Parts: sequence; C-alpha cells; structure tokens
Amino acid sequence: KMIDDRDAEMIERMGGVEGISTSLLSNTRNGIVDDDSSTSFQRVHTYGKNELTEQPLEPLYKLIYEALKDKVIIMLIFASFVSIILGILPYTSDDPKLGWIEGVAILVAVIIVVSVTSINNFQKQKQFKKLNAKKNDRSINVMRNGQQQRLPITRVVVGDVVLIATGDIICADAVYIE
Repeated sequence: KMIDDRDAEMIERMGGVEGISTSLLSNTRNGIVDDDSSTSFQRVHTYGKNELTEQPLEPLYKLIYEALKDKVIIMLIFASFVSIILGILPYTSDDPKLGWIEGVAILVAVIIVVSVTSINNFQKQKQFKKLNAKKNDRSINVMRNGQQQRLPITRVVVGDVVLIATGDIICADAVYIE
C-alpha cells in the first residue's frame, strides 16, 4: 500500500525504507534492475507514467460565454437593446430611421471587447501549455542497474533511486533514503 501523507509510523509498519524498497523489487543502493527495459515497461503499466495528465484547452466558445457573463458586458448589451428600441420608435426619437445606430454601435463595441478578451485568453492558454511542456523537458540522475544514469523525468519509474543534487526539482512522489 502506498501512502500519500508524511506518516512515519506507516513507513515503519511497512519495514522502513528498506521494506518499501524490497516490496517495490528495488534496492536502496542500486535501484531497480532493468536488463531489457521490460521492468520499466511493466512498472509504467502497473503504476502509470511519471506525467501529470494534461488539461485540454478551454474551447473558444466557452471563453466567449465566460466573457459574456461579465456584469458590465450584460449591462451594455441591455443598454444597446434599449437604445435600439427607443431609437426606432417615432415618439422617442428625433429621427426614427437613424435612431437605432447608437444601440448598434454599443453592440458592435461589446462584440469587439468580447472577441478580443476571448481570443486573448485562448492564446494565453496555448502559451501556458507550451511553457508547461518545456518545464517537463528536464533530466535527473537515477541509480538503475547499479549505475548512475541521466534520464528524462518522464522515464522515472516506481522503484528508481533518484539522486538529488543542488538545484534539482524532485520530479515524483518519493521516500527520502539519505
């Protein structure tokens, strides 16, 4: 059983670091034995990849809907319709043939603001996704087969002994050995 909190008693009940290592078919000094990569494949199959699931981009129509929920935008849309209606009625407008123009102008401004906001948010999402992809393009030193190897963080598997150096970012859940 894997644990997700920092319960020292649980680690001791599992036999300490050595017991956890043995139950994962690993060794605290030499790491896992991975002769032909079948061990790594089996561990990925059993425990999953060392990757966070990527969130899909929010569709543009949802971003437009979110922008339209802004209270100021709702008030402007309402004001534009009121202006159009009052502009075309003969007894509320000086020129009923052209009275609707102000309302339509407000509506066009709302469309421009919502479009710019939505497209800007969509582009920010894409840039953030690219930035996260670069963040995951790192390597770390591990002990595997009794030898130090430099692997991409996505190839680290359960049971690997990760060698942490100054400045390294721990790339997975782990138990500290020494």
